[in-house]
Amino acid sequence: MRYGSLEWAYAQPFARALSEDASFRSWVLQRTKFASLEGEARLLDREMLAARTPGTTSWWRSHYTEACRCPGCSGKETDLLAIFATKSEYRFALHLEFKRPSDRFQLGQAEAYPIRADCWVQRPPRSVLPHAAATTALVCSDGDVPSFRASLRHFSARFTFEEIASAFPDATATTKTRNDATSLRLKPGAVSTQYAQGFEDKNIDWSAAAEDTLTHLRQGNRVFSVRLMAGFVDKLCVERQLSQEQLLSVCPSTDAIGTILGHVTKAVHGPGPVPIGGWYRKAGQTYAVHPAFAEEWIKLRRL
Repeated sequence: MRYGSLEWAYAQPFARALSEDASFRSWVLQRTKFASLEGEARLLDREMLAARTPGTTSWWRSHYTEACRCPGCSGKETDLLAIFATKSEYRFALHLEFKRPSDRFQLGQAEAYPIRADCWVQRPPRSVLPHAAATTALVCSDGDVPSFRASLRHFSARFTFEEIASAFPDATATTKTRNDATSLRLKPGAVSTQYAQGFEDKNIDWSAAAEDTLTHLRQGNRVFSVRLMAGFVDKLCVERQLSQEQLLSVCPSTDAIGTILGHVTKAVHGPGPVPIGGWYRKAGQTYAVHPAFAEEWIKLRRL
């Protein structure tokens, strides 16, 4: 799943419905290879949250490990992981990938899902409950299915936002939540005069934004090390406001500053410029971080 409020609008209702709506949970499981177990399976959401890193607020999102360097794990994550148990304590997992409308797969992203699912059955990360079997599923828009044809074979099940909305409207993004998420992008031609007036109160899950940022910084072969990039964000969040000169004390160049800011912006808000009321603002040569993001980052990093 890619990052921030745009994808949260689609995945969070799905996860909530899995946890709270038995009929939705049953409907989902009946579409997987674990259909025969749906009548007795219970979701281990509380147990999953307890196993995660202290400070993590969601049981389901952005599960990854860098301890394993196989093609399924290295630089990859599962958008929504759901682990179930039967009455006999047989455990199985669903690895779900969410693609919001018009989103596309990154190179190797789809192929990694079944590899990662099998890997975690054999060697689950420390923050993932042990389980005996797993499968994969894609959640996307019906209109995007034709363009995903080459990737579909890597997912054992498929759900579309349209069919979910028809049968379980509370389990996917409503028009309002989609519009709220989209409005977080800066519209072409919009001015940023409000930056000088302070941050606006946007409907962003800042805890999730911090988690997404750290996950994003750890992915792929970055030009700069995770240590340097995370250290940059550490300093900005602790100090809350810094000049370009002060940031250069932890960053090798102004280009590096722009690159790191861009990575975090993509993680929190998606592609494009940082929106008004976003995770940071710039006035002249001074950078200020949104206080809510700073608090959640500090908590996540235990600074």
